[in-house]
Parts: sequence; structure tokens; C-alpha cells
Amino acid sequence: MTALDTALTPGLPLALLLAHLIGDFLLQPSAWVDDRRHHGRRSRRLVHHVLVHAGLSLLVLTLFALASPTATLVSAVFAALAIGASHWLIDLAKGRLDHRWPSRPLTIFILDQALHGAIIVMIWLFWSGSLAPLTQAASTITSPKALGLLVAYVIVTRPMSIAI
Repeated sequence: MTALDTALTPGLPLALLLAHLIGDFLLQPSAWVDDRRHHGRRSRRLVHHVLVHAGLSLLVLTLFALASPTATLVSAVFAALAIGASHWLIDLAKGRLDHRWPSRPLTIFILDQALHGAIIVMIWLFWSGSLAPLTQAASTITSPKALGLLVAYVIVTRPMSIAI
């Protein structure tokens, strides 16, 4: 498998997404969130949170770099730094939006997570050096198997919840 083949698989973005979910929801204590809200850009806990994300991303990217004949550890470090820096900027912006529109927490949360997801996609595309992963992802998402799974999920979570 070539580096491009490795990057084209959904493994890299899924591993980065998993790292993001772990960093945001498992390894971020409530005290860090409260500190971020109270101190904004001066929050030490925001720095800790960003370092957790950069570290988890570096771990994932290093594993993929080691499995790739062309990717380097230097590119893994730069990509992890980009993820950390973007996470800091996005979370700072989220804090400001939370203060500006306190009645819109769900909208702001969705925007925050969408921006983190967009960064993961950009890192994936950078890593592959091509837009081909988007074509492959689109064909996978629109496959009958994927659409059938999505339909089953919606049926189980919505209409069936009425019956239960």
C-alpha cells in the first residue's frame, strides 16, 4: 500500500476524529471548561486542552507516518501543530460566541465541532496530497450499504423511540 493509498483510506480521518473526541469529551475535565469560560485566551487550562489535542494528533499522525513509505515524522509534527493551533483559535472563538449569544449554545457547539471536523479533513487532504479522498468518501457515503445503515439508524432512534 502506498502513502496515497494509506491516506485515501478512511483510517486517518477516523483516527484523527477519535483523537478529537477523546480530547474534547474524555480528557477535558469540567474545571478546564469553566476556566476557559472565565479566563478566555489567558486560560492555562485552554493551553492544557490544546496540548492534549496536539499530543493525541501527533500520536495518530506518527503512527500513520511510520506506516507510510513517503510521509515523514516532520510532516506529522507540522500537522499536529496545525491541529493544536487551529483548536486553540476555534475554542477561543467559541468562547467569544458563547458570551455574545448565550441563548444559542447548540448552534455554537455544532459550529465548533464542524470547524474541528473541517480541520481534520484539510489535514487528511494535505496528507494525501490530492483531492481524491473526497471522491472516495463521497462514493462510500452514497453507497447503498451506507445509506441503508443511515436509514436504519434514523428509524431506530426516532420512530422507534415513540414506541418505546
